[in-house]
Amino acid sequence: MTPGSEERIRLIAVLVLTGVLSVWMDLSPLHRFHDSDSLVPVLMSLQRWTPFYWEQNRYGMLIPLLAVPVRGPYHNLLVQVALRLCAVVLSFFLVARAVVPRPYWPAVGAATLGLYVAGRGLFAHCFLQMQPYPQALALGLAGVTILDGPPLGSRGAVRAIVRVAMAALLIGLAFWVSLSLIVWLLTFLWLRQVLSLEPGPDGWRFWPRLWPLPGDLVDVRRILPFALVILAFGTSVLTAKNAQWSSTDWGVAGAATWPHAWATLVRHAVTFLGPPLVIGSCVVLVGAGAFTLGRRWPRARLAASAGLCLLGAAAVELLVLGTSSWVYLNDLSIRFLWCGLLALGMSLPAMALILVLEGRERWHGGVNVAACLVLLLAVLTRFGLPSPAAARAAFDRHVGPAAEAILTAGGTHVIGSYWRVWPAVLRANEILWEKGEHRQVWGITTRSRPTQDLWQPRSWAAGRVAVLHNDAMAATAMGFYRVPPLFLAAEAPGLRVYAGTPPAGAPVVSFQMPAGAMLRGIHR
Repeated sequence: MTPGSEERIRLIAVLVLTGVLSVWMDLSPLHRFHDSDSLVPVLMSLQRWTPFYWEQNRYGMLIPLLAVPVRGPYHNLLVQVALRLCAVVLSFFLVARAVVPRPYWPAVGAATLGLYVAGRGLFAHCFLQMQPYPQALALGLAGVTILDGPPLGSRGAVRAIVRVAMAALLIGLAFWVSLSLIVWLLTFLWLRQVLSLEPGPDGWRFWPRLWPLPGDLVDVRRILPFALVILAFGTSVLTAKNAQWSSTDWGVAGAATWPHAWATLVRHAVTFLGPPLVIGSCVVLVGAGAFTLGRRWPRARLAASAGLCLLGAAAVELLVLGTSSWVYLNDLSIRFLWCGLLALGMSLPAMALILVLEGRERWHGGVNVAACLVLLLAVLTRFGLPSPAAARAAFDRHVGPAAEAILTAGGTHVIGSYWRVWPAVLRANEILWEKGEHRQVWGITTRSRPTQDLWQPRSWAAGRVAVLHNDAMAATAMGFYRVPPLFLAAEAPGLRVYAGTPPAGAPVVSFQMPAGAMLRGIHR
């Protein structure tokens, strides 16, 4: 069996494992931790799809587009979550393959993913799957993986053109989903090249080249990934700038805030990964570098190169994001560091496995299988056995618990806080779908403007607007969207329902809102 066919088998096996794990994790109690950020894309599939997340211009809605044919709200959610989890799982393996181009790269990816699954609870896994960064990373590195194949033109011009077109499509989709991938990916590709970590016969060298050798400048295969990444990024920037909703602050924060931002992001990263993992990565990198300088252990060169590539890309991403005004406005959230966190978390397993396995070819297949079995055990421990019943029970119990009462009271709209309205709307529409009713319950809150022509009636006389208990944002939302005065029509546990005309014989309670009110804060 040729090395190329063996690599295809490894790729196919990883893709099958990725599909199994994504469905397994999807059919679990993970669904108890959904919030509006993960549910709005489902409503985008069902009510109105737009290229970017409602009222934003930076999160491409690829997965909601793929899920459009699935019309049931709950099953649409299952499909979208499975695709998101597929991107999460695949990103671990694709980073491993890109930085450790050796037959044991599946073991590196499985070991890193196993540590993550075992070390974080279901809430963290649910939070990660709703973020765009794993999707962008998986798509971008999938394009790079295609370019890492046989030299272009070695199998004919037509195949070369098809490969480049596929790679360009995947990288373009990556930057549609998330523009922020540019910092990490360009740094990673450059370090991978100057440290001679691309697949090929170049050999391993510890000291990096500041730029590819002169002969490399005419090597299309070496410069093509950079060209495709920059082209895709530029196209995505122009598209986002001209989008209907341009809500992203593209500027740079004041220089005086940078040290605080860097220190905060470092603290968040160390807390998220755990000090032992971070310290261990640094210790192994220093040790491998010392052996390399002393020329005592050839395999240490590869370990040091892989560690420098991963840690260097993570460090550059952190430094650049620390200067971003948008990241600063969003409280320096850890979610922006996803690519760097994955790279930093992989550095220790990658270096350790290189030091153990390099030069021991007979071990490679067995270690790959063993690492994947340990990963399956970690998933079993964290998520339990796959269970459609457990997934549905978590959804029914924790997503929009007031939906039944809203429908019983005849609610046509739910108005109020972003974090409370959308779960209630999705759950109510799922109940209506299961009953075979084709009407919709609509949300009036942040992210409602793209569908306003669908939910805005000509007359509110027949409307029944539900307000959840103690939702202080209801008045603000009604003022912002210029909803006319409404009157109390019904009360139920946890909510009130208002109508455009007072019911006969009922006390008239005006629910008037200030006309000039704005959705401040959460409408940033």
